[in-house]
Amino acid sequence: MHAVLRDGTSTGGRHATERLLRKHAKCDGIFAVNDPAALGARAALVEAGLTGVTVVGFDGSREGKAAVKVGKLYATPIQYPDQIGIETVRAIVRHFNGEALPTEMLIPTSLYRKKASRAEPIHDPMTRPLARLTC
Repeated sequence: MHAVLRDGTSTGGRHATERLLRKHAKCDGIFAVNDPAALGARAALVEAGLTGVTVVGFDGSREGKAAVKVGKLYATPIQYPDQIGIETVRAIVRHFNGEALPTEMLIPTSLYRKKASRAEPIHDPMTRPLARLTC
């Protein structure tokens, strides 16, 4: 395993992958910091004529899901920032009310793969209506 750090843009993902390929011509897979970086990595792989390399993005963006649907990306893990925000506010309220909080609070995530793309329309989690917060 090799880590190549760049920014989370498509250009950054492309450049990081090009740098990786100069040092390691054989690559089985790439896990990018986000979907744009993953798509940049995919572009670098295509430009280099490499096939069969699994590329995984991160964030479940509309662009990432579309890429999964057509096979450019293998998957994109999805976090739910609205739920993270709601649970964070609830934890803050509980803290100020003197309640003990666990050292770790897990928010469910999901993995968007091609099978899921056939079952649901492409949807940007940031466009979902926010759940109502009551304290």
